[in-house]
Amino acid sequence: RRERLESHKLIESFMLLANEIVASYLVEMDVPFLYRVHDRPDPEKLEEFARFAKALGYPFHPDKAKDPKYLQKFLSEVEGHPEEPVVRELLLRSMKRAVYSSHNIGHFGLACDLYTHFTSPIRRYPDLLTHRALREVLRGTMDEAKKEKLARALPEIGQHLSDREWVAEEAERASVEIKQVAFMKERLGKRFWGIISSARPFGFFVELEEFYVEGLVHVESLVDDYYFFDEKKHCLRGERKGRKFSIGDRVYVQAVRADEALRQVDFCLVEDGKPRRRRRRR
Repeated sequence: RRERLESHKLIESFMLLANEIVASYLVEMDVPFLYRVHDRPDPEKLEEFARFAKALGYPFHPDKAKDPKYLQKFLSEVEGHPEEPVVRELLLRSMKRAVYSSHNIGHFGLACDLYTHFTSPIRRYPDLLTHRALREVLRGTMDEAKKEKLARALPEIGQHLSDREWVAEEAERASVEIKQVAFMKERLGKRFWGIISSARPFGFFVELEEFYVEGLVHVESLVDDYYFFDEKKHCLRGERKGRKFSIGDRVYVQAVRADEALRQVDFCLVEDGKPRRRRRRR
């Protein structure tokens, strides 16, 4: 993982400010353009995240989360701790997706009333559209006919670009998984410390501390007890011994499988040895 330096934060601040200023200017000039909008989160998902955060030792107040600045303050308190990647990911899952729209509702996550994408025209088409509109304004060639044409076209363009962004993110996720599998294939049998990032009825996922790799500890490999999924606390719990595997727990695992077809890495707990099938319950 790359360290996030002060210089990175400075550049990021400049980019955010540029996007805000361009959006404000185009609104002032009464020019239609694509806003980058982010709706408020679902209260139920925030309540669910609050339970996760509390279990990890980080009190979270959903009622205060209506203010984006509270979320930023909360994340700053988690920054630097081992649980930070898990907490950030879980909070992100609680948020709604940001999309492109010709209708402005503000950007909740950034606490911005007006926001667009402007800073990356060589790799994002929405930014290029914004550049073209701004260029027309600065050249004095943005007449009423062009404004009307833009206003008619932007709703469909915004929907299309939001859809393609989702497809691109899925492709990126798949490429990362492929690289993770190839990386771990050369490290089968080795042991690593990791943090439980999510729990499911079929097992729990572990994100390694040393490398950006996530893998599954299948419930079938937990042979010391019969484990069931506790939906309320989102953990795996042993039926007889009561042992729990919860999000944020630090575990020591061994890489046992790297499946290229499934794009999946499998781990087992070191204390349990290699995974083996559980005996049938009588």
